Amino acid sequence: MTYVRLLVFLFLLPVMAQAADWRFYGSTDVSKDVSKEDWIDQFYDAESVQRLSDKTVRVWTSAFPRKDINHVIKKLSKGNEKLIKAIAEKQFSGYRPDICLLSKVIKAISEKELEDLRNYVLCAEVIANLGVVNKKIQIFYEIDCSGKRGGELSISLFNPDGIMYDTSNYDAPQFKYIPPDSSVESLMEMVCKKQ
Repeated sequence: MTYVRLLVFLFLLPVMAQAADWRFYGSTDVSKDVSKEDWIDQFYDAESVQRLSDKTVRVWTSAFPRKDINHVIKKLSKGNEKLIKAIAEKQFSGYRPDICLLSKVIKAISEKELEDLRNYVLCAEVIANLGVVNKKIQIFYEIDCSGKRGGELSISLFNPDGIMYDTSNYDAPQFKYIPPDSSVESLMEMVCKKQ
């Protein structure tokens, strides 16, 4: 019986991994050496947004190495049909990434830069949702929308092969004020406005 459960779990694992709807919300340089850049692109799972009250939201986030996403984008020119089709469907459906709808983003960049951002984000979201790159960090946030504060309920770190090597879980978040013009502020704006 345990063997059957294991087989069912292994069969459903790819489906469970694809159940998220990763939406881009920002990027952060996580390098410890200022002479080298090590950017991660951050996404929230739109399917995981939980509204605890009018003022409090919980959401899962993941961060993927930008170099891995860019590597996959470069490979697109070699004809990965599944990726190309998924990106084209999203682009031609009229989908607008949440990050491109934030007034602070629209005001800060030119129309050409906004279009370039939209194209990159479309590709990055499809790549994240297809699971072709491994996440580096996964965080379960609780956000106090009215107080503009956030805190972690769970943090997991992954090695380059996608294997979790460290995790911390908390009963209650240690709220910190969300810095202005940060990726977490963008996350807050996106998930707090969603109904």
